[in-house]
Amino acid sequence: HIGTEKTGTTLLQDWLYDNQIQLRKMGIYLSDNLGKSNNRLFPVYFQDHLDDWAMREGISSVAEKEKYFDGFLQRLAEEIATASKSYDYFVITSEHLHSRVRNKGEIEKIHTFLASVFDEIEVICYFRDQFEVAVSLYSTALIVDSSDSIESFVDQAHPNNYYYNYLEIADNWSEVFGRSNCNFRIYDRESFIDQDIRLDFLNTIVSDTDVAKLSMDRASSNASLSLLQAAAFRAINRNIPYWRADKLAVNIDNGLAKQMILNSESFKLGTITSTKGDIIRNRFTAVNSLFFRK
Repeated sequence: HIGTEKTGTTLLQDWLYDNQIQLRKMGIYLSDNLGKSNNRLFPVYFQDHLDDWAMREGISSVAEKEKYFDGFLQRLAEEIATASKSYDYFVITSEHLHSRVRNKGEIEKIHTFLASVFDEIEVICYFRDQFEVAVSLYSTALIVDSSDSIESFVDQAHPNNYYYNYLEIADNWSEVFGRSNCNFRIYDRESFIDQDIRLDFLNTIVSDTDVAKLSMDRASSNASLSLLQAAAFRAINRNIPYWRADKLAVNIDNGLAKQMILNSESFKLGTITSTKGDIIRNRFTAVNSLFFRK
């Protein structure tokens, strides 16, 4: 499951691990070695570049990353081999496979490993309207280090930005894994089973599961900021750096200030909106048309 970001992935991942024991009874195995509930260690291992994960872990060089991951692939292969004796399906889920694994060489390395340990591989990815993604992503960016206005932020959504170019993403993965092994789906609640992405995703694996045995208590994850919270976060990011001066860890003062805002009911006012919906969507008319035809 490679994403994309802002398609209910955090809710889906948290729900999967909430039901880890019950899913194993259904023949579905979730890894204990890839990070929970986003299996982010998997894409990080295959990335050719260091990103914010490395900064949070205090890793500043490729050599330090290699030391961190010493024996990682062997441990994962052993976990898969053990799981194969009792389970039919092994789920790997991380939206960072969409957002951080961006070149075909990295995807080919992933395929080489997976093909060596699995009989069959299916790549599942949900795609959401690019403008809606940009608006939803704005909250995430503010939670980190952005100080952009919403109108400035959504302007980054254009076909030249790989993050939003679904045709390029789909081409890269299908060319490496094969089109018949790629299950590309539209993120549309109305088309999901019971309007629930969790059930929709589960149905792509096995269609005859007894959902009544699964916990559905978790309602949502990663809620968007309110309009006033967003304004406060922008001010915080302008005045209190998100990263420490050495760039090897998050500045605790930035986090504490934001937590104070989140804890205050007074800031839960307004909805983040943008006036650029038509402009952004028009940019993708041609590339999305080809994406849908394919």
